[in-house]
Amino acid sequence: RRLGTVFGWCAAGLWLTSPGIAYAAMYGLIDGALATYVCASTIATVYALEATADRTTPEGSYQRVLTLWRLAGLMSGAAAAAKYPGLVLAVLPVLGLFAWSAWRNRLVFQKREAIAIGCFIAMELAVTCGPWYAKNWYLTSNPVYPLVADVFDGKTLTADKVEQWKRAHKTRTGLLDAAQPVLTSIFVQPAMIFGVLLCIVSVLSMRQDRNFNLWIVWIAWSCWILL
Repeated sequence: RRLGTVFGWCAAGLWLTSPGIAYAAMYGLIDGALATYVCASTIATVYALEATADRTTPEGSYQRVLTLWRLAGLMSGAAAAAKYPGLVLAVLPVLGLFAWSAWRNRLVFQKREAIAIGCFIAMELAVTCGPWYAKNWYLTSNPVYPLVADVFDGKTLTADKVEQWKRAHKTRTGLLDAAQPVLTSIFVQPAMIFGVLLCIVSVLSMRQDRNFNLWIVWIAWSCWILL
């Protein structure tokens, strides 16, 4: 809607031609739901940044800014409630961009307004993903069970189970290993690479748009997820 029909078809094409989407759905994995919440977090955050930058217009009223940031907190919290990676893929970018926006617009943002919005974001996070982590903490003494068991010392994890978990989730750091998600995975359609490049080039061609910085958020967020 914001970028036109071509962008819409590119997005639909990237989604529909990815074998990984079908694979995740057929095997009952929830990564599609996680991706939906991450995308919703990005959309809400971009609109919130736009409204924050337009504080002198009706579209940038405090109530609208508050609502959009609360929505960003709600959606990112839902991502973190769906799967632990949501903390990194959605919650951290939302909090980081809010802090950056509050600092950048400190001349038009009253300090109490920024604090109030931050509190509301925290409240949305507590409502969405808070109960899951609280339950984990109560049952296992580890809010992110079974992660970082050597830090929280989960009640139900033995040393052997911790080592088994680490072996199963070990990350290799070679150049080819880093390229695997994009270049060699059997769950990636090669045309997706060209589709992504097309989207980046298209966005860069919009440098005259007054909201160009907001489009950069999309690229930066995508790079953060890939990283």
